Amino acid sequence: MHPFHPGNLSQARSMRWRAAWPQRYGLAVLAVAAATVLQFAIGMLGPSHLPFLLYFPTIVLVAMCAGFGPGILATVLAASFGGFFFLEPRNSFVVRTPEDLVGPALFAFIGVFLTFLTCSGKRAERALRDSEDRYRDLVEHSEDLVCTHDLEGRLLSVNPAPARVLGYEAEELLKTPMREILAPEFREQFDEYLRKIAANGKDRGLLCVVARGGERRIWEYSNTLRTEGVASPIVRGMAHDVTERMRAEAALRQSEAALKRAQAVAHLGSWLYHIQKNTLTLSDELYRIMGLRAGTPVTRDQAIDILCPEDRERIVRTWSAALKSGEYDEECRVCVDGRIRWLHVQASVECNGSGEPVKAFGTAYDITERKAAEEALKTSEENYRNFVTQSSEGIFREDLAAPLPIDLPEDEIILRIRRDS
Repeated sequence: MHPFHPGNLSQARSMRWRAAWPQRYGLAVLAVAAATVLQFAIGMLGPSHLPFLLYFPTIVLVAMCAGFGPGILATVLAASFGGFFFLEPRNSFVVRTPEDLVGPALFAFIGVFLTFLTCSGKRAERALRDSEDRYRDLVEHSEDLVCTHDLEGRLLSVNPAPARVLGYEAEELLKTPMREILAPEFREQFDEYLRKIAANGKDRGLLCVVARGGERRIWEYSNTLRTEGVASPIVRGMAHDVTERMRAEAALRQSEAALKRAQAVAHLGSWLYHIQKNTLTLSDELYRIMGLRAGTPVTRDQAIDILCPEDRERIVRTWSAALKSGEYDEECRVCVDGRIRWLHVQASVECNGSGEPVKAFGTAYDITERKAAEEALKTSEENYRNFVTQSSEGIFREDLAAPLPIDLPEDEIILRIRRDS
């Protein structure tokens, strides 16, 4: 086990605590003995019942210095001795009536109560101190800005880590007006921020700061105004560096815009189908291809309704098979504004750990123009074939690689020409 494992640390603390018990409980015995001697000496001067009060400060002192256990021992010892001094002016260890036990019992109860309060306060104070230490350590080492400033834009306090990120020491940054570390185009916005927070008590937004080396950083702030318990209003500020996040978002937007342009040029749309929710998420180009308003929720049944009636049964059948095989590759026709469009749809199906399909994602390629070209070519070839078959004129094709023999009969030459055509 690692030497700094929590179990080892706890065991080590327990061993040290047990090893120190003679000193801790010995302190209780010595403190009560000293209080007893002092009380006896004071009691010999006159018949006073007040000296028993000496034990309560002793019990509190033992509880503070040695802990709860020694405090209880001091309480029991003090009750054993001091209680009888309280009942009689002279020392006596004889209990004559049951009422003689009331005094020691009441004394013990008060002593235990004081011990508990002392140790509880000590634990609360220690917990508060530990909490403050952890908070201070967290703030001092956090790269998020934690600061206070006045309504003139002068920093009053700042944690050191973000100051170092900007190339400053904390003390140096406190001497620098906040406007001077802002990008020039944001200084007017900073003045507006000061007016807003003075009027509304809070504000949040983005500011661009410039590091000592010239690097520009974007900080997202959320600040509040404090007016209670201070001589003049101060602003409690927290700011987080969002430079990298904003760069990533800008790059993502550019990538998405480029993808949209590429899909529009290629007439290619993408889609995601959540099987359990029965909803389709379409790209903008696929919305356009299917003749739907962008952003409109689409269900599986709505997508089937867009298909041409002749293709619906086949597509439903092949899609059911794809949910088992995991792959889908089909051509289908959709009816958009009374016109037929051909789509080449490809997809992959994703399953959960139990093998149940949960979602499918894929592409839909608009092949209407290709289908139209194929149909036109097919029609042209059919027309040409009919023309050749029905024509009475001689039509031939010369093949330079394999010329016809000159000595062939005329009927054979015509027959070969027609067959080659």
